[in-house]
Amino acid sequence: MKERLQIINTPIKNVSHLSFPIFSAMTGSGKTAAFLLPVMERILQRGGGRGNFIASSGSKRKAITATRVLILTPTRELAAQCLGMMTALVQYTHITSVLIVGGSKNVGSQVRL
Repeated sequence: MKERLQIINTPIKNVSHLSFPIFSAMTGSGKTAAFLLPVMERILQRGGGRGNFIASSGSKRKAITATRVLILTPTRELAAQCLGMMTALVQYTHITSVLIVGGSKNVGSQVRL
């Protein structure tokens, strides 16, 4: 049987005795930011966004853009929410983010990104 715990303004309680703990939080409480902030912090600690890797090919040197994180979500709505939050969080950095969803008619244009 699944037991639901109500947590209000307290740190997460010890739930090791539950086999499948379920948590919930109100809209606007910062769940998405709490998920994305550690991701963003790790990217920034490891050199940030665009232009940190330099490839030399003959006399030309160019910055290489690489995928650093892939976030998979169960719904398009949650993916769009994550993109919006990440865009807001990284606005003063060189990190960029892109939304790619399956089952769309514009898959070809998404691949070109």
